Amino acid sequence: MIYHTYLIVIVNYHKQFSVEVKDSFEKYIQFLKTIDKPIGRHKTQRKMMSCNSNCAKRAVTHYEMIDKFDGFTHLKCKLETGRTHQIRVHMSTIGHFVIGDEVYGRSIDKIKLDFEGQCLHAKTLGFVHPSTKQFMRFDSELPDYFKKTLNKLQSISKY
Repeated sequence: MIYHTYLIVIVNYHKQFSVEVKDSFEKYIQFLKTIDKPIGRHKTQRKMMSCNSNCAKRAVTHYEMIDKFDGFTHLKCKLETGRTHQIRVHMSTIGHFVIGDEVYGRSIDKIKLDFEGQCLHAKTLGFVHPSTKQFMRFDSELPDYFKKTLNKLQSISKY
């Protein structure tokens, strides 16, 4: 068993949602706490992954809201599976992109956020060691740029 906990900040947007859903993202996120969609290689862009692949494998991401900002949400994600780019693909599939993800995301005003990198951080990783059979757990603090981004979002938020 592999244990993963990731912290991310996503852009709250989906072009297919109605105005009512866009305006009530908090309610939306409370109902969608698990994404269970298979992931495989993208059909035409072979370096990308997709939920619309012919050879996809099961992928499950659980998530919960930590904090909300004006246009952004800080999430905690736990993975049941460990597919390539799983969080990035799953979040983009529901129209909420990881900040700084230039592959699966969309452009944001990076100058406004004074931003660098992706707001995706592996907070906790754990697994059963194959030889000793002991559970190994590793925790990591948020990098400085991630903390600065959260502080900036909090300072410009209207909530």
